Amino acid sequence: MILAQEAAPSPNAFVFMGAAVLVCIFMMFSYTMLVAKNYKRCPSNRVLVIYGRTGENRAARVIHGGASFVVPLLQDYAYLSLDLISVELLTKGVRLSDDFEGDVTTTVTVTIGTEPKVLENAATRMLGLTPAEIQVRAEQMIAGPLRQVLGGLTESQLRSDYDSFQEQLTQAVERQLNEVGLILASANINDITTSS
Repeated sequence: MILAQEAAPSPNAFVFMGAAVLVCIFMMFSYTMLVAKNYKRCPSNRVLVIYGRTGENRAARVIHGGASFVVPLLQDYAYLSLDLISVELLTKGVRLSDDFEGDVTTTVTVTIGTEPKVLENAATRMLGLTPAEIQVRAEQMIAGPLRQVLGGLTESQLRSDYDSFQEQLTQAVERQLNEVGLILASANINDITTSS
């Protein structure tokens, strides 16, 4: 009985197998690098905004304190800062409720809100703006309601009841600020000059 001898693999087969292994290693490395490059983490003091094809009929997807994969070519990303922005307002000629008239200097602090709906509004209306531009917008929205709140208080309330002032101002501007993605963090009266 004659036993068939196994044919030895040709040198071309070894070259082909080596090339296939190298291609697999290269593809795995490329995939890992693609994922690592496009996996974006968001620190707690910023908001990650992913825009482009985000699905669910939304203009952008907003992530606070997490991470997400940004699909190359279909999506892009930017960050919104959650830093506080101070706005100093001088309201001249305010007629107070006790008939005194004067000038009131107020410092109001605003920031991007972190509630989901407010964050979506910020992603739509604040993305790409500098802190100075946000400050100007906040000043424009707060100036009118601030005058009305000041006019409803007495001089002694302005000098002593800061909590009531901040609460009334928050109620007066909250809806407007939320529509652009901002919240009122604090409000302080710095100086009051009245006819008294």
